[in-house]
Amino acid sequence: MVTVRLVDAAGTPVHELESLEPVVRTTFDAEGTRTETLGERAVLWVRGAGVDGAFTFERFHEGKYINRNAVLEIPRAGLAAGEHVIQPGGHRFTVAADGALASADPEIAVEGLRIDLRVHPIDVLAVDGAAGGPPEQRLVAAELGLVEAGTDVVVQADSLPDPTKLPNLLSHARRYYPLRVYLPSNAAGAAYLLYPSFQAFRVKPGGEVDLGAAGTPQVPGVEADGGRIVIAYRTFGGQIRTRSSLQGGLGNNALRREMLVSPTLERLAFTAGFGEPVPDFSLPIAPDLSVNPNKFFLADNLTADPHAVRLLALEWGHPVLTAGEAASVQLRLLETPGKATLASPGVRVAVSPHFERSPDERHWRPVEGAVWDGQTVRFTLPADAPAPFCHVRFGVAAGDSAEAWSPLSAEMLVAVLRAGQRGTAAFVSNKGRNAFVAGETIRLQAVLRSAAERPAGERRIVLVHPDGQTEGFPFSDPGAAWHAQPFEIPGEGTRNLMPGAYELRFEGLPSDVAGLPFGFDLAGAEKTSLYAIIKPSKYTKSMNALIPSHRNADFEAIDLDRAVRTLAECGYNRLDLMTYDTELHVRPFTERERLAAADERLMTPASVYQPTPRNQLLNACVRHGLDFSDVFLSYNDFHLPRYVEGYIAASERWITREMLAMRHSPALSG
Repeated sequence: MVTVRLVDAAGTPVHELESLEPVVRTTFDAEGTRTETLGERAVLWVRGAGVDGAFTFERFHEGKYINRNAVLEIPRAGLAAGEHVIQPGGHRFTVAADGALASADPEIAVEGLRIDLRVHPIDVLAVDGAAGGPPEQRLVAAELGLVEAGTDVVVQADSLPDPTKLPNLLSHARRYYPLRVYLPSNAAGAAYLLYPSFQAFRVKPGGEVDLGAAGTPQVPGVEADGGRIVIAYRTFGGQIRTRSSLQGGLGNNALRREMLVSPTLERLAFTAGFGEPVPDFSLPIAPDLSVNPNKFFLADNLTADPHAVRLLALEWGHPVLTAGEAASVQLRLLETPGKATLASPGVRVAVSPHFERSPDERHWRPVEGAVWDGQTVRFTLPADAPAPFCHVRFGVAAGDSAEAWSPLSAEMLVAVLRAGQRGTAAFVSNKGRNAFVAGETIRLQAVLRSAAERPAGERRIVLVHPDGQTEGFPFSDPGAAWHAQPFEIPGEGTRNLMPGAYELRFEGLPSDVAGLPFGFDLAGAEKTSLYAIIKPSKYTKSMNALIPSHRNADFEAIDLDRAVRTLAECGYNRLDLMTYDTELHVRPFTERERLAAADERLMTPASVYQPTPRNQLLNACVRHGLDFSDVFLSYNDFHLPRYVEGYIAASERWITREMLAMRHSPALSG
């Protein structure tokens, strides 16, 4: 027998390396608690490999698939004298007349009657293209396919192959999180093809990925580094407003609050309707997601005729605007042919400050003078824009309509600069603390960040008291583009301050550096009662939904500060929280941090850190004088085999982690 093996660099047959490890999370939604599989951390090896097209690594019995193994046994009589080929990759070896094996291929090692073809680990990492940092810290779960393109297959934007008709190289179809697949090098012959990106590539001897395979284009948003392929996905918003069964999507992505979209060579189309699509009823979307990388799609049929479907697509670039200066976004409307509902449609633009404690709250203010040509909206934010971060809403209505709001509306979050701004000074607090107790030392970082070096000089930090009184502290600025300096108000000082709302400001900054005030509340140290008046939450849906409401599309984000204030007004002075939730460290609504990280003129991202919902509750409890207790092991505790030491040790580690995560707050009561 002749043995042909597919092995890694250490000589291990790669079937021994194959694994599928689910990545799961437990979520709380309108129906209760459930475990959701996000994707699978997968290690696979090439499917369909074989020798001479006659011998494969897949095993069959009576025409039925049994299993697969990276060690292939071939009868010597099955390999005639001459040249033989291992596919994919076109790796060649010869059989001499006396049966001896030989190969000049650097990827093949021959030992007696054994042939080892080295295959290489190729990591395909689907990542969040809007985030920064190493790919491993930006992973998203994505459905990927890998096929062999074939030497006669053309991969161009105008001529894309049908991947379902090409040889599939993956043994499992999953949402990969991420994918590692062992592939033979293929410097010659057919290229590999990833989809839905339609990125063709080759693997060079040694395992390096070459995206310029056979002259095929490189997809914007797909990069290669050694043996890794990084695919920068984008998350777009989508919504269907309907009273019927309207459905819509972008390509094969159904419209929903968050749609994960791959960069691709394929033309994308946004459409909606009932059953079979209406011919030519779609808005084309550029597949290059680096152009206007922020998008929102709305499908609507709320008029009297439910078959009068309307599509609205909002697309924009870098979401940083300057107050008082012109800006533009792409806005397109498409109505069902023959069923137009709007006469001379026009755009209405409005702006609302972003409320960090209540991220779903809006206070709209009209923006006058917006112009729309059916493709581009040109508008100017008012010079007195209400906040450093704002939501801008674009609504489409009939030209003669006096309505200030239209159901055909979409919005975007933007950072707002003042004219000529090149930097921002801001304060950073631990874990987003914005409430403290009299007698507590308030520890902060004062951070100056600018697009270039500033003139060095002396600045001041000013504390504004609730009654308007001020006091200042010196602050030296060496002028570096980034400068951070610790700043604290000692406990001896806060002990003598009256309870109330305070604000820290910068003074003496260069004219092109804006100061972002830091507002905080100081609560009195004295308890309101000698008794513990406890608000429990077990089996109380409204209380159980406090934290999940901030990250679940089934809920509207609850104003956590208002909720705690209401409890205080009802006379409670302690909150025992039971959430049925194991994702207490997830931080939703972090868009401000991402915006700040992408522009050096803005504040340091840590200064607009969005606390976890639980930390927001802790802030609110400090502010309103409540103690906070977290109820651990909140479900399935009756299933815990208490006599098993491993379970008990794991529970101790988890409780320790959770307690350490809350020790920063004086509201913590255990």
